[in-house]
Amino acid sequence: MEYLKTKTGKPLLLHNDYFYYIEREKKHRVYWKCNVSGCRGRGVTFNDVFNLSAYKMEYLKTKTGKPLLLHNDYFYYIEREKKHRVYWKCNVSGCRGRGVTFNDVFNLSGLHNHSPDNAEVLKRKARIAIQDFASEHPYASTTQLVKSALTQISTDTASLLPTVETMSNTLQAQRRKEGFGSQTRFTDVPTELTFTECGKRFLFHDGYHSGKRIILFSSDFQLRILCNSKEVLADGTFKTVPVLFYQLYTIGSTIGTKS
Repeated sequence: MEYLKTKTGKPLLLHNDYFYYIEREKKHRVYWKCNVSGCRGRGVTFNDVFNLSAYKMEYLKTKTGKPLLLHNDYFYYIEREKKHRVYWKCNVSGCRGRGVTFNDVFNLSGLHNHSPDNAEVLKRKARIAIQDFASEHPYASTTQLVKSALTQISTDTASLLPTVETMSNTLQAQRRKEGFGSQTRFTDVPTELTFTECGKRFLFHDGYHSGKRIILFSSDFQLRILCNSKEVLADGTFKTVPVLFYQLYTIGSTIGTKS
């Protein structure tokens, strides 16, 4: 960091080969902005230490749930913690980029030897958005969740992501890790599972038979198809059922004629 002056004598700050003008001052802090028109580069000096503005810092998580920091399109993992300070290192192997967070302000302490990967930033943010969307809809199909979430992001960003099947499997693994379906007691069926997306009844029966609880799901339309079908297909499975239940039994029928 170096303090300079413009041709007109106004303060100018040089940091990592970038020039900054004073934007405003507050108490003992000086707020700087990049001298390039339209650039969002900002910084703050306090006690002769320059910090890139905190608004560009985001706390994220890795696929395994570990803390991840995004600052100026660079990703950082936690290297160590000491008292109220957290020391971060760049996620790129061999890079000397380092930083420290204190009071939600990030101070860059080591320079990167590479440019930020903007595509990776978009990909990670999109993946996190999909995970958050799935958390808000814990009983929805993971495949449908991924497809719905993809409609909310740009086509270019979606092209950077894994396949729908891969992301669906990842969400299922996340649910298992969070204990979804591992409850050992069950009272009422969640309201969102008792109706179809059109608002029609879907919970057909919930009662006890010979001391065993049986829950049946079907819409009236599906029942009419089943009653009028000449073929009925049934299958039971134990392997993929949450531990809360003993068996999942499905009954299906053919629709239309074979070509």
